[in-house]
Amino acid sequence: MASRPAARAFACVLFFSLFLAPSRLPAADLIWKLKKPLDYPPGTVKHLIFYDAFLVSDNEGIYALSSICNLRGGPIFYPARDPRAEFVCRRCLTLYDIKGKPVVGACRFPMDWLRLELGEDGFLYLYPEYRGEFGKKILHPPGTRPFSPRPIPVPGMIPGMRPLH
Repeated sequence: MASRPAARAFACVLFFSLFLAPSRLPAADLIWKLKKPLDYPPGTVKHLIFYDAFLVSDNEGIYALSSICNLRGGPIFYPARDPRAEFVCRRCLTLYDIKGKPVVGACRFPMDWLRLELGEDGFLYLYPEYRGEFGKKILHPPGTRPFSPRPIPVPGMIPGMRPLH
């Protein structure tokens, strides 16, 4: 009979240590080293799945967006199959543009910009616990070619033919 309370106490301690104890790694120590800016040419959108982030490179620079929706905490996906937006949250059905601003849907909050910095060694560093400034981008190195999107052909249209009005 004395073993049952001991077993319950052991189970409680085990549960607390596994699920309720605070993390041993403080949030300030989470810094992720990514590639160099040259590895992300303009026009690149890279989904960093394990970091819950998108690394977006446009003609102005490189920035990081959170891939977690602010309304219901759902995952945000790229590319959206809707021509009005680049990103979509499948939980609340919100569409976001390339800068993370909502275009259509239930969520009125923009996607969080994550803190992204260029280290002295030339690599990009992502700080997931820190929200970055909206609009702050890492500039491309000199000599990087700008991105010019190709026109999307309409199915059934002959190349070089103008659409009928």
